[in-house]
Amino acid sequence: MLDTTAITGFLRPSNIERIDASRTAISNTHLRLIIAKPKEKRRGQPIEKSVSIHVHTNHLLCPLRAYVTYQDRFCQEPCPRAYPVSNGPRTQVFCFIRHVHNHSQPVSSERISNHIKYMIDFIPHPEGVARPKARALGSTAAIEAGASLDDVLVHGSWFSSSVFDTFYRLSRETVTDFTSLALPLGSTD
Repeated sequence: MLDTTAITGFLRPSNIERIDASRTAISNTHLRLIIAKPKEKRRGQPIEKSVSIHVHTNHLLCPLRAYVTYQDRFCQEPCPRAYPVSNGPRTQVFCFIRHVHNHSQPVSSERISNHIKYMIDFIPHPEGVARPKARALGSTAAIEAGASLDDVLVHGSWFSSSVFDTFYRLSRETVTDFTSLALPLGSTD
């Protein structure tokens, strides 16, 4: 569940930790998560981040189905946690990710990160190459599948394409068939 959410939502472990379960909206087509107090800021002020994650046609890969199953199994009681706000009152968040044996206790971003790293280690990658981040896996796969760079930047809350290119883009391959474009079928010269 954590892995599909991290990959499809381009979410950091600290964002997953702060998913406000009381404000999540679920429909037949997508899951709308509210991230309270994410790392991102606008004009130096903390923001509230909203992420939409769509259903997948393969139910084994569907993050919405994983979310609902997890919620039904572990989230029967509220799991409140307060986060400090600079120059203001503490923000109360009803955490979604909880300890397996104590469903009223939230899980920290460090534990979420360790779980994601453990699962990503099952993905083959060249020896000597660092383990990719879940955000990088999802965003690179989206670009390679034809998503526009602008859509990826908005979904991942990246300020600019240079931040994405420098830290998260795993591959520079394009989906465009430049051979067919450069040598159209009508050309025999």
